[in-house]
Amino acid sequence: MPDKSLSYTKLDSSLQPTIVIRSGDIIYANPAMAGFLCTTVENLQGSSYINYFAEDERERISDRYSHNNLSEHVISDYETVLISQDGMRKPVRAISSLTCTDFIVSFNDISAEIARRKRLDGLAKIGASLQAECSIEAVLNSVSEQFENLSLSLVTLTTDGTRSEITFLGASTQLIAAIRKTIGQDIVGIRGLTTPLLHIVWHKGVVFDDNAPKTAGEFFGGKVGERIREIMQEAGFTKSGIIRLDVEGEPTYLLVILGGWLSSEDMPVFRLFASQVAAALTGARMIATQKAVAVENARLYKDLKHSYETLEETQRQLVERERLAAIGELAAVVAHEVRNPLNVIFNSLGSLNKIIKFEGNAKILLDIIGEEADRLNRIVNDLLDYARPVVVKVRPESLTRILEEAVTTALETSNADIRLESNIDSDLPAIPTDARLVRQMVLNIAMNAVQAMPQGGVLSLRATTQRENAKNNVRIDIGDTGTGITKEVIEKIFKPFFTTKSTGTGLGLAIVKRIIDNLFGEISLKSELGAGTTFTIKLPIEEIKQTTNN
Repeated sequence: MPDKSLSYTKLDSSLQPTIVIRSGDIIYANPAMAGFLCTTVENLQGSSYINYFAEDERERISDRYSHNNLSEHVISDYETVLISQDGMRKPVRAISSLTCTDFIVSFNDISAEIARRKRLDGLAKIGASLQAECSIEAVLNSVSEQFENLSLSLVTLTTDGTRSEITFLGASTQLIAAIRKTIGQDIVGIRGLTTPLLHIVWHKGVVFDDNAPKTAGEFFGGKVGERIREIMQEAGFTKSGIIRLDVEGEPTYLLVILGGWLSSEDMPVFRLFASQVAAALTGARMIATQKAVAVENARLYKDLKHSYETLEETQRQLVERERLAAIGELAAVVAHEVRNPLNVIFNSLGSLNKIIKFEGNAKILLDIIGEEADRLNRIVNDLLDYARPVVVKVRPESLTRILEEAVTTALETSNADIRLESNIDSDLPAIPTDARLVRQMVLNIAMNAVQAMPQGGVLSLRATTQRENAKNNVRIDIGDTGTGITKEVIEKIFKPFFTTKSTGTGLGLAIVKRIIDNLFGEISLKSELGAGTTFTIKLPIEEIKQTTNN
């Protein structure tokens, strides 16, 4: 058995499972590691480290340490799965550091974090599935049926400011039975006090409650409230996220999501989920209203059919707006939270470069950090651009100058041999529009075209006036001779966060579509694989209003 290196004996008392690897074998393992894998230190020392990783992870882990042995840069903080002596899979986060001859690898158990991620993913899937429901009851029942698998319960309330009423309850059978026995009647329809916390949510929109049993006790009041508090504490429903649901733009419900595993960090996900629920309820209410009208006006069958078609399109647009608004809100939250640590990274890199003259591998690693931080900063900027409301400031603008500036800027981003073919009508009129938005829109499309021609090609720009459907438009065509786009990609190309690029955010064309909508224009594209793609934009010549839209 290998001798325990004196330099590693200080790890014996560490509570963090740790091993030391030399030439593929474990030369040291502390007692915490042995306990974590349900074995002994003696069994671990002298054995191959790879045997303790899950089979589906071994090739990846072996490659990782092979790369490190070759002095290549590999991220030292990663997630993987270990296998204990009793055959249990144990998700961990591994942190490895390389000495002259050995790898020191410490492990943190992330089983709870993995379970939490799966539950949040499950919540997102529930929210996405709700849009197919056609009634308020169906929406709430669908949520309730799936919540218990996530160890969550659901309550909806209405309030008049002083008193609140439970309108729906989706919870475990045992919890419902215990509460019903305590209050002596059905829970739905019970009226209670609008607690200070509920009052805050009604006006503020969202609150995380880390003492849900106390809030429930205050709602019911008296001895009944004390018993309810004890029941919820025993059942483990100790925390909640409380979100106001605005249905058809009006505050309608308080949605209370109960669970023991919730944390304040989950609130952006819950806000997104609440937006999906609100969108589904809005659509369901519109459908219910339209069906009532249909029953009363059965004799107007043809008009009724048209109404249903209009309703479906309205519901689709409403759901899409709610979804995009929720995504934009979440993107803004994420971008804001990332920006502060990014600034710290940039400042630290600048200070390090002033203090120390890095050379060799140290300089390479520092350059990599700088490059990745720059890339992350670009992603943050894209997220903020997408989340920022679109403000339209209209005045007569010469499109010729705007188009030429945007296309020239796009060409300057590429070193490929790309030839510009420009054909802009000399009598192109000045039109009432927002020059900044038009420039951004054309630049985004032109940059995509340039990136589609890494080996060079032709970028074409054409602008002319036309009259179509009794409207005067300026038509702008931007084309390339690049690789082309498949039909499947075309169907998703304007959706936010959809991208086929390894370094893209998928927001460039989503921003273009939003600008077009706010300028009351139209956009379409034609593409042929191997031949290229052409985007066609139509902007109205008639005056449009100044607006601020999401």
